[in-house]
Amino acid sequence: MGANESAIDLSIHSLPYATKVYVSQRRPHPRHPTVFNRDGVTVVSTINHLTENEVHLDDGTILNVDTIVFATGYFYTYPFLNKVRPPTDGKRVPGLYQHIFDMYNPNIAFIGVANATLSWLAWEKAAFLVALLWAGKIHLPNIEEQKKWENSRLHLGRHFHILKTPAERVIYFEDLNELAAEYLATDALDDELLRSYPYEWMLALVEGHRVKANFYGIKEPTSNHSEGTETEKADVAKA
Repeated sequence: MGANESAIDLSIHSLPYATKVYVSQRRPHPRHPTVFNRDGVTVVSTINHLTENEVHLDDGTILNVDTIVFATGYFYTYPFLNKVRPPTDGKRVPGLYQHIFDMYNPNIAFIGVANATLSWLAWEKAAFLVALLWAGKIHLPNIEEQKKWENSRLHLGRHFHILKTPAERVIYFEDLNELAAEYLATDALDDELLRSYPYEWMLALVEGHRVKANFYGIKEPTSNHSEGTETEKADVAKA
């Protein structure tokens, strides 16, 4: 069950060992919609319910399978914090500034909530900022400004914590760097994690679209890829 990278990897790596692989998805992969068009894989509708030995799909189809793997992503949930902050609805964590800093509890921070960034680098930068804040070396904007930032993203709904475009990722990196301006204005000894998002990284990320498509065995129209790549490059340049 699922249609993103985990579902793709599981399906492809299962093919040498499985007689048949079924992929149950609500919608195609946003960047590789034809990735499951291959021998041994059948895309089916969503699951309605399960019985002891059967999978009943929403279109009435009944499948007999040996194993079901859930590659459906995850919800944001922190039940152990419900007494000190508002609970999540699974789609976003309310009351966070820049996807990191808890507006309700200055001694709580969240690392790894922001999605679709250059994950490890963004998370490492976030952890460094949290350390600077708790050490008293930087200060956050006032609570009104923090809430203003949160309100500016509410229209994104379940995509609140997702940075979809290359430009958004570059801007996010710079926004985090700006939070450290107070620290950088001193004789800061360690600024390695507060550097700008190198343009070369973003070009490599855009090029990674083609590399991943080749890895998945997808043949995509050159013209479409070229147009998309140039658009993304221009988007990054504007950022």
